[in-house]
Amino acid sequence: MKLFKIILILTINIILNSNLVFADNLHFEKISQSQKFGNKIMQQVNLSFYSNSPWKLYAQVLDLNIQNQTNPNYFIPLSRFEISNLGQLPFSNFENSKQIEIKNSDTNVGMNNLNFNFAINTQDIDRPGFYTCDIKFTLVDNNQNIIAQNIYNYNFEIDEIAKIEFSNPLINLPIDKDKILQKNTQQNLKMPLTIYVTSNKDWKLYVKRKTNDIDDNLKITPYIKIISAANSINPNLSTNFTILNNDEVLVASGKATFNDSIRKLDKQFINLDYLIKGPKDTFLKSGSKLEEFEYRLETY
Repeated sequence: MKLFKIILILTINIILNSNLVFADNLHFEKISQSQKFGNKIMQQVNLSFYSNSPWKLYAQVLDLNIQNQTNPNYFIPLSRFEISNLGQLPFSNFENSKQIEIKNSDTNVGMNNLNFNFAINTQDIDRPGFYTCDIKFTLVDNNQNIIAQNIYNYNFEIDEIAKIEFSNPLINLPIDKDKILQKNTQQNLKMPLTIYVTSNKDWKLYVKRKTNDIDDNLKITPYIKIISAANSINPNLSTNFTILNNDEVLVASGKATFNDSIRKLDKQFINLDYLIKGPKDTFLKSGSKLEEFEYRLETY
C-alpha cells in the first residue's frame, strides 16, 4: 500500500508539470567580428533558445552610455546604438535603461535561432579605443512571466585616424639665374610647402632626408624651417633653418584635431620653407637632382 501511494504521487506531479511554460537559457554566438560599413560599426550575433510556448523577447542596455575602456572620460551615447533583426528595420531609443520588445512569436515553438545585427552610428569626433556595454535579453510568455534571461557583452573598437597631406607632393626648386655662376650657392622655395595633419590622437611629426649624394658635383645640403602653423600646433624647429640629414628631426607636435563644434576632425596646417646650399667654395654643376624627404606622423 505504501509503494502504491508513492507511485501515484509521482504520476500526478508529472501531469501537472507538463502544463508549465518552459525555455532553456538564451545562448549567444558571435557570427562576425565588428566591421565598419560607411559610418556604422556592425556586429552580427545569433541568439538561440528552446521554448514550448509563445514568447516575447526584450532587450535592455544596462549601462547609461557605451563606455570607452581605454579612457573613461569618453563614451558614445545610446542614442546612436541600434539592434535589428536581419532584414528588418532597426530598434533604437535604448536610453535610460529602457526595455524594448525586439521579437515575438505565437508559432515558433521549439528551437529558435535569431540573427541580430548590433550597430553603432559613428562620428568623426569619436575618440579611438575599445568600447563596451552590457545588454540584457529577457524572454517572457504571454502573461509577461520571465522564462529566461541572459546578458550579452557588446564590444567594438574605434580605430585610430592619423594622416598627413601635402599642398604639393613634388616641388621644383630651380636656382635663380643670377646665382648659377656663384660659389656657395643657396636657394629657398618661392612658395611655402603646406602640410596638413589630421589625427584623433595627440601626435608628433618627424622628417628625415632619404637621398644619398652620389655625384659630388651636384652635392647639396638641404635645410628646413617652419614659417607658420595653426595655433594649436607646437613648432619644434627654430625660426632659423635646420639642416636635414638621415636622422629624424622633430618638426612639430599637437593635440588631436577634434572640432567638437562641427563634430568633425580638422586639418591643422604647417607652412614650411626649404633651403638648399651648394658645395662650399665650388660652383654647382648644371643638371637636376632629386631629393626625397620622409615624413612620419607618430601618435600617442
